[in-house]
Amino acid sequence: MKKNEDKTELGMVRIHNGVISRISDLATKEVKGVARMGSIGMAGRIAEFLRCEECSHGVKVEAKGNEIKVTVSFIVEYGASIQDTAFRVQENIKNSVEKLAGIVLTDVNVNVQGIEMPKKA
Repeated sequence: MKKNEDKTELGMVRIHNGVISRISDLATKEVKGVARMGSIGMAGRIAEFLRCEECSHGVKVEAKGNEIKVTVSFIVEYGASIQDTAFRVQENIKNSVEKLAGIVLTDVNVNVQGIEMPKKA
């Protein structure tokens, strides 16, 4: 399925953008080198401020016709390769969304918004 809705012999199957957003959020956090999610827009900054772990505040999903684009923003751990981490995030989002939702993404864009130093014990 290339778009987020499909007609079957039993009826329509619709996958909400929020589901794609949550899968993308979890797939990003699975990647070694990602310290935490960043923020996109005012709602994202509010969710980040409130430390809402269930909110996908660093993810934006755009669906237009047959094109579905995901943009994620995150903070990289100090010492991790930024390029490698960004590429692994793209791959993990693409694979996770395709596997779990059956949706082929046209773009997976990543924004590395900063580097986080490790917390001292």
